[in-house]
Amino acid sequence: MGRIKGKKTITGLFIRHIIWIGIETVLISACLLIVMNILISKKIAYPANSQENYLNNLEKIAFKGENIEGRLKNQYLYALFNEEGTYKKGSIDQDEAEEIYQFFKEHGTYYKERYIKVISSNKGEYYILYDIKMGFYNHFLSRFFPSPDILIIIFFILLFLANLWRIAGKFGKVISGELKRLKGITGSIEKENLEFDIPSSSLKEIDEVFHSVGKLRDNLSKSLHTQWNLESGRRDQIDALGHDLKTPLTIIRGNAELLLECQLNQEESEFVNHIQKNTELMQEYIQKLLEVNRSEEEYKISMEWIDSRSFIQDIEAYSQDLARNKNITLTYKIEEVPDKIFVDSKILKRILLNLMDNAVEYSPENSSILMQIKAEYNSLTFKIEDSGKGFSIDDLKYATKQFYCNDKSRSSRDHLGMGLYFVDIMIKKLGGELRLSNSETLGGARAEILLFDSV
Repeated sequence: MGRIKGKKTITGLFIRHIIWIGIETVLISACLLIVMNILISKKIAYPANSQENYLNNLEKIAFKGENIEGRLKNQYLYALFNEEGTYKKGSIDQDEAEEIYQFFKEHGTYYKERYIKVISSNKGEYYILYDIKMGFYNHFLSRFFPSPDILIIIFFILLFLANLWRIAGKFGKVISGELKRLKGITGSIEKENLEFDIPSSSLKEIDEVFHSVGKLRDNLSKSLHTQWNLESGRRDQIDALGHDLKTPLTIIRGNAELLLECQLNQEESEFVNHIQKNTELMQEYIQKLLEVNRSEEEYKISMEWIDSRSFIQDIEAYSQDLARNKNITLTYKIEEVPDKIFVDSKILKRILLNLMDNAVEYSPENSSILMQIKAEYNSLTFKIEDSGKGFSIDDLKYATKQFYCNDKSRSSRDHLGMGLYFVDIMIKKLGGELRLSNSETLGGARAEILLFDSV
């Protein structure tokens, strides 16, 4: 954990970016204020209190006895009242002018989002409406654009959001970059590749995760190597045992065959036949065991696009040969299978014939077997249903385990306990799945193969 000391934390990185947002927001505000002052100084825009200042100057002029009416006509709405409060004239009609007059007397200067300025002169009192807001001197700008202060606020919001987006993106880029490296590591583990280097991160929390993944890699590597060594040793022992047993069994079988050529009575012949039959069965056991033992590591998958019709016809022909001796009727249901399928044809053929052989073995004579083949979405499904006794509860749990044999249901003295174990291994090599159940249609067992990404 020593390498983690002195590194930045995600919280610290986040706070630093927040501070940058604050600093740059202040800079944006300062720049916009400078722009506003330039607009005012260049007489492009006038300040919010310009109308109020102008009216204050007019008030001084009126106090001196000068006429201000000409300066009001083109710029302001106003009404002139005499000392008795009678409306005389103005740019505001009489009804509204009297309303403004009464409002000012009762409530004050703020009237309908505008302000009232009263200037006394030798002609009477001028009631003038004015605004306290910025504006453009240019008539075109005043007509088609918001007031300068509104424009400044709009620009501030846009610049603030753009800056927030930029800094958030920068923060996200740092985090996503670290997460991508972490995803690369987990991807290597997923692909069973443990030969990778553990990177270092500038962020404390991410570096701690990298460190933990490194420890996980080391422990997983040790565990897998131990498991691989045990598996390799087990296979070597089985292989050695199988070959060691072959020689004495061959000798026993050969001697039994020689004994049958001698003059034996009926009872002696029966004993020798039993010896020969069971020797052959043991040789078959050993051969099957050696095949399964090799299949766990030697089979290489060769996926390719093949013609589905030719493949299915080949399976049908072999299945008919298997079923002919017991006069079993084979029924095929083929639904929506495309012309081309993506499989390892040799392995899939061996799997299907293995399942068909089981179905024939456990089905009684003159019965039926059903095979269904269906393509759905991107997967291919094979179902084989027989007319035998079906699977027991224990069969459904353990039938794919090596050497499993349950004499109560689908077993016989000739059952090797490795058929479905072999099928399960091969299906997994193809990236598929084996499902076992009982058939509602024929009452026997049902074996279902799902092959993904095959169509």
